[in-house]
Amino acid sequence: FDDVFRIQDEIAADVAKNLEITLLKPLPHSRNVHPEAYALVQQVSQIFQVRDKDTGARMYPLANRAFELDPDYPEAVKWLGIAEFMRAVEGLITWDEASEQFKWLDVRYAELAPDSGYLEASKAWEKEQSGELEQAADFYRRALEKELTDSEQLRWAGRFAILLGKLDVAVKLLEHAIAIDPLNHQVRRILSQAYMFRGRLGDYDRAIRAREQYLASASGGKPFYSMLLMLTGRPAEVADVWADIEDEGNYQKYSYLAMADYSAGRIDEALAKLASIEELLKEGPDKATTRAWDIRFYLGAAYAWMGDADKAFAHLMPPAPTISYTDRLDIHNPVWLKIADDPRWLQYREAIGMSQDRLDAIEFDPWLPE
Repeated sequence: FDDVFRIQDEIAADVAKNLEITLLKPLPHSRNVHPEAYALVQQVSQIFQVRDKDTGARMYPLANRAFELDPDYPEAVKWLGIAEFMRAVEGLITWDEASEQFKWLDVRYAELAPDSGYLEASKAWEKEQSGELEQAADFYRRALEKELTDSEQLRWAGRFAILLGKLDVAVKLLEHAIAIDPLNHQVRRILSQAYMFRGRLGDYDRAIRAREQYLASASGGKPFYSMLLMLTGRPAEVADVWADIEDEGNYQKYSYLAMADYSAGRIDEALAKLASIEELLKEGPDKATTRAWDIRFYLGAAYAWMGDADKAFAHLMPPAPTISYTDRLDIHNPVWLKIADDPRWLQYREAIGMSQDRLDAIEFDPWLPE
């Protein structure tokens, strides 16, 4: 193991020599990585891919130990930052605390790996989350021009292509990511969404296969999997997807159970579940709160699935002042198909900054090798 990096350098040099390639600059040399730090980073990456309970809490001590062992190892720096992000998601540290960590970790990573596309991809993600889609496209392009072998960066770019409604581009990027890294389970999750949103002949079956391959190793993604089951005529299985969620006030769960009831012809049961969710809105009159918007959004989706455009738009409009990435992504979800021809759908998309004209104007089709 101690000689593996020297061997890699020898192989690269031999390949270049035997192909009679004239190099514009000398081949880069691998650096020795502390073997325990390398192993710890692989463990951190796997925890992140599986996304089981306490993901951030489990990632952080391993990532921090890897960094302590080899503070000059770029992957250790990168995964320590991702671990801090997951800790913030889980409420273990504040976002302000995480932001302070990100700043110095980004500086350190840039010093160690100036040619990596990771920092551009991170900036792209930030722009994407804040709705600055045109700028995000530029950063993702730069990231992929630098690096086409990082499955995480390809996953981010593929997810962004879904957001733009460029579903062929998304499938191309995500299938490439799987080809170079079959163990990136989160790519399969996003690829399943891309297939489902594209909805061509065979795409729902492809989405089911990708989703089930993902679920064989990871957890999560209940809403999209529920939608896939309904689209493929399996609404009776939706209840099993949500069986581990016992919270009676979980409006996301009961909106999908209501859609499944409707798909199975149990109209009264579906309406009863939606009525129970409507009761949650009576707890507070302010329609601008995050929780109120989330409840309205899922009610709107359920009524849209049932074809009741008036009730759907009564909940969707006006949208919340701050729209999340997930809500913007969801405009491509088949859940809206029955109301997509209603003029109010165009008004809703315009209100959340996701008009078709805007998305069409953003060019994003990164080059990939055949």
